[in-house]
Amino acid sequence: MYVCICNALTEKMVNRAIEAGAETPDQVFKACGGERTCGRCVPQMEQMIAGFQVLQGCGTCPFRTLEEVAPRVAEAS
Repeated sequence: MYVCICNALTEKMVNRAIEAGAETPDQVFKACGGERTCGRCVPQMEQMIAGFQVLQGCGTCPFRTLEEVAPRVAEAS
């Protein structure tokens, strides 16, 4: 699924950038070789970043990547 249509950034690309250390949407854009254009994707990126930060604080949680935990979060929502 595309997160950012303007830069053709997929969910997988954004997840990789976040897992590599991007902590803001602007850092995600930079890591993916894009730039903020219309901004409609920023709230979704912020949610993805926040979810990853929570995931990292999970301690014994068996999930270590966004791709592993995303389906579970979607089910719970």
